[in-house]
Amino acid sequence: MDCALLLLSLWALTGTVSLQAPGSCPERLLGDERRRTCPRPCEADRDCGSKRQCLCDGQCGLSCVAPGRSCPWPLPSSENSVARLLSPTHSFSALLEVRCKPGFMLPNGLDATIRRCQGDRQWSGDEPICT
Repeated sequence: MDCALLLLSLWALTGTVSLQAPGSCPERLLGDERRRTCPRPCEADRDCGSKRQCLCDGQCGLSCVAPGRSCPWPLPSSENSVARLLSPTHSFSALLEVRCKPGFMLPNGLDATIRRCQGDRQWSGDEPICT
């Protein structure tokens, strides 16, 4: 069940159902990144400064990202949910699960969601609210 939840959450975050070949990255979805600021677009590491790499940054597509960037952790405590890292660290591309406590649900009817650490140092998606 956790694997199915992970796949469903990843689908929800990317907004696509097509499978991507290993090493591929979606095109930059202009307008769909909502309130986030996408790093400079790139095609290869040579397009970025010496401290940045051309990496897949979710809806921003291939972007110049400092690979050591990290997202806020731990997250502020929530009365109705528990957050846990699914990756060893909270750095770029790390995954985080937010699970509602028993009796609570997310607005989409699920009890958990997966978020990814993005190049703008923010976790993907909107802040999950369990009610």
